[in-house]
Amino acid sequence: MGLLQSGKALAGQARALYVTIRRHEGLTRQQLSDRLGLPATTLNRALDKQIRLGLIEEYDLADSTGGRRPGLYRCVPDAGFLLGLHLGLGSGELILTDLLLHPLERCPLPGIEAMLVEGLLPVVQRAVTGLVGGRPPDKLLGLGLSQTAWHLEPDASAACLELQQALGLPVHNLNAAEPALYAALWLDTTPGSDHVLYLSLGDAIRAAIIRQGPLYPAPLEMQTLGDWQAADPDRAGYLQLEQVCARSALLRRFRQVKHDSELNWDDFSRAALAGKKKAGRVLQEAAQAAAACAVNLNTLAGSARLMLAGSLIEEFPELIVLFRQELNNIAAAGAAIPQLLDYPPDYGILALGAAAYVLETSLAEG
Repeated sequence: MGLLQSGKALAGQARALYVTIRRHEGLTRQQLSDRLGLPATTLNRALDKQIRLGLIEEYDLADSTGGRRPGLYRCVPDAGFLLGLHLGLGSGELILTDLLLHPLERCPLPGIEAMLVEGLLPVVQRAVTGLVGGRPPDKLLGLGLSQTAWHLEPDASAACLELQQALGLPVHNLNAAEPALYAALWLDTTPGSDHVLYLSLGDAIRAAIIRQGPLYPAPLEMQTLGDWQAADPDRAGYLQLEQVCARSALLRRFRQVKHDSELNWDDFSRAALAGKKKAGRVLQEAAQAAAACAVNLNTLAGSARLMLAGSLIEEFPELIVLFRQELNNIAAAGAAIPQLLDYPPDYGILALGAAAYVLETSLAEG
């Protein structure tokens, strides 16, 4: 399955409309149609649906240029609330956001191993009750579930069904979709370039270019990224990005620099988190290669902002620090670099992405 599930064209269209109104409050229907390149009938149908859902409102009228004064539109952040749940092996998180993806409440959760001792359902149900408080149940659009814990079946369908029945609200399973990508699609509200780049470092390397909401022209797979190569500092020639930055590559490189083929991922993880020199060298090489890839993506997109995500970023916060340093080094040499997007501190991007997925699915189904 690709970064976005098939059949999401309408959701991408709805997302582009919503994000545009959020970023440019006070546009008329004609201005929205022009910005998004949508026929008036298509624009009106999408906009009227979001008005019916209470997500968008006409709050004023523009000056008349002859004839009827056109309406001006804006988002209604408190029209509903979103829940995002991320379940990880070592820790989890549940967040409550408004419709602009602004975090309102947060509940840290234990890792899945600890949660399963008591039971997934009672832990999540108690956390949801605490976060929702006295908010009207009919304003909860649903809960998005993202999990990177191997204890659950890959699609987590049974867990979603149990949660949906217990909570009495829609539970949307991200399955193979990447939550950080949905965060990149929905979170960006800064002015400037309409392009957002997405780069994920984990078991594999994933990337996408997002233009005014929708992916363009399609997710970039490793066949494309493989054309961009990074130098291997220890031997002549070059390595593909996935051979430097993916999880298996980091472990392989760590074994090389330690001259010990018996080392496992836990050995590397402990050494990296403890700040050991050789593990840090491996992370530095990965950050250098990823930064070079990001600059290539930026050149391809023509100046953009970048969302860096993935399980390796979640596991090693130092990696994003090193990545930022490498970008600055490239900029000092005179190259154009993307602007690295930050997300709200103390809120994991995976939980935010799960909440964004609820909004995406609600617009597609509404």
